[in-house]
Amino acid sequence: MISFEITLFKTIKIVSEEFGLKIVDKEQVDLQCGTDRSLLKLDKKQFRFFDEQVLKYLNQNKSKLTDAFVNFDYLKTFCQILKKESKDISLNHLGLCYQVENKNRERNRLIEVAKESRIHLYEIPSNDFSLWLFMGNKLSLESLLIELLPVEKVSNYYVDYWLPHVHLALHTSLNPEGIKYLAHTAFRGNRAANLSVVSNNITYQLRVWLGSVGGININLDLMTNERGNSLESTRKILRTLM
Repeated sequence: MISFEITLFKTIKIVSEEFGLKIVDKEQVDLQCGTDRSLLKLDKKQFRFFDEQVLKYLNQNKSKLTDAFVNFDYLKTFCQILKKESKDISLNHLGLCYQVENKNRERNRLIEVAKESRIHLYEIPSNDFSLWLFMGNKLSLESLLIELLPVEKVSNYYVDYWLPHVHLALHTSLNPEGIKYLAHTAFRGNRAANLSVVSNNITYQLRVWLGSVGGININLDLMTNERGNSLESTRKILRTLM
């Protein structure tokens, strides 16, 4: 049976190659995120994060879904038509969503981790169950951030489809309907782009659930062409915690 590490690596490699993101080198993902050290490493055998506690949380309280993932050829096709239809594609962040007993205590713990590791920690207001925290360097637009989304125990019908999960968030120049249509076409009706960030009836982001492997979901988040939704604009609203 294909492992979570292999699945996530193949997903990131396809997205990286199709959009020219250059985040895979010599069959390894090594994300420094504007720092002088590796924050996250991934290959076909191991998934590592510099703060091991986050990975422990990620591997606890796993999704009850059985292993199911999209056809990688469909994912490649989706990236290709997305690149063709969107004037620009840029990578904002890689996100890790995991359950904790108390998300405010987790924020405080991460502040101490960032302080000790001399890494910037940021936050923006959340519109869902989790906190929206980011590590990296917001001033370095060419390097992505790592988003950490600690969430307390929730009672939600779809919880197994999003908790825990790893996602890649991409900026596009497309509107919501365009993203929905491309997803439906590329995945042949087997996957949909669902609204994930909406404020004042404005859709800022849609999410494609690619599947779940080993109890961890993998998603592709696609930001729309709404005003203030650019890479530069989203970095400016990050509030510095550390």
